[in-house]
Amino acid sequence: MKKYTHIVFGDSATGLVRYYFSQHQHPLNGDVICFGDDLSIGPIDNLDSLDGVTQRQKWLNTLYTASFPDYLDHGSNNLQDYSQFGNINEKSTVIIWHARNVRDQTCLAYLCNKLNKHILYEIDVHKYNDRFVNKNGYALRSLAECNISVVGELIEEYQIMHPSQKQLLSNQWISLSQSDSSLRIFSKDKVKIVPINYYDDEILNHCTRDYIKAAKVIGLTMGNTNQLVSDTFIQWRLKYLVNIGDVDYTGELLTMRDYKVKKV
Repeated sequence: MKKYTHIVFGDSATGLVRYYFSQHQHPLNGDVICFGDDLSIGPIDNLDSLDGVTQRQKWLNTLYTASFPDYLDHGSNNLQDYSQFGNINEKSTVIIWHARNVRDQTCLAYLCNKLNKHILYEIDVHKYNDRFVNKNGYALRSLAECNISVVGELIEEYQIMHPSQKQLLSNQWISLSQSDSSLRIFSKDKVKIVPINYYDDEILNHCTRDYIKAAKVIGLTMGNTNQLVSDTFIQWRLKYLVNIGDVDYTGELLTMRDYKVKKV
């Protein structure tokens, strides 16, 4: 068993941390676990059971097939292994990498609840942002936006998570997981539940009376919100607006580059 266990949210960010350790003999080198699921969307109740995870996967299948029509034929049943978090040795030093966005903060709340017996450490991208903004002129919204040199600076900032913060996040997870909502945002340093149609007005605002590429509407919607939301989710909602008649389309209603849309 390695002394350190790093938990990173998302494939891109995980790859970045793994690459850093492969290139540097750092004293914090250890196992790197990818938390690949995005708990800011979809049902999140009962994730400790196979039934709960399976129900979540069914919801995600509906979402992803809207953007990737052949999704069900390519590994759609690779469920997030939530049991692996419960199997982390209590003697291992757990370091959680996160930023101040809804995906990271929802997953962080889950881990604080799941790993309640562990002493947790954190690497908070947000705490590095003042220095990063001074150097680059913009703020980081996620670890995946970092380059390898920034990862090297971030790792020196790891610190223990205060027990009161851990308990606060654990309680927040309990509250979130008891709701039947399928969409969450991050606002005023807290994850909040919102209606599933939260982004619909913003999507419609970027549709015009003339046909424009669906990819442009999706990109504008993502770029004009202060939330970190996936293009997959926005396309799912755009296709919903098509289905209910608020938006018309031309082309093939497949991937975002296959059709154009206009406001009805």
